[in-house]
Amino acid sequence: MPGEVVCGDDVAVVRGETVTIVVADGLGHGPAAAEAARGFCDFAEGHPDRDLEFLLREGGAAIKKTRGVAAGILRIDEARNTVWFAGVGNIELRSLGGDFHPSVRRASSEGRSAASSASGGRCPAASSS
Repeated sequence: MPGEVVCGDDVAVVRGETVTIVVADGLGHGPAAAEAARGFCDFAEGHPDRDLEFLLREGGAAIKKTRGVAAGILRIDEARNTVWFAGVGNIELRSLGGDFHPSVRRASSEGRSAASSASGGRCPAASSS
């Protein structure tokens, strides 16, 4: 946007037992959107091994005084050769080729302002030989 000096998007790569990649898109533009996105990513960085539903639910609660975010969280578990994704808002994950076989589960949206979804699958193409 003309005149804006900060972006309302943020990303975090969180390493624990797995690798978790968080993408947050603060609602709107400018500093208020950046504050929401950074707050969500900071929360995820502080909880590296919590499940994705927890990160979405409690991360949202942690930034409730901000504008909020659309967010996607990708977890890569190399030891189990598995990936998981959960998101809320207009963030999605796409597999571009390879031998990825997802199973999809849509989480309940009861009591939430936006529905979240979670999916997981095996990714044989990512395994090391």
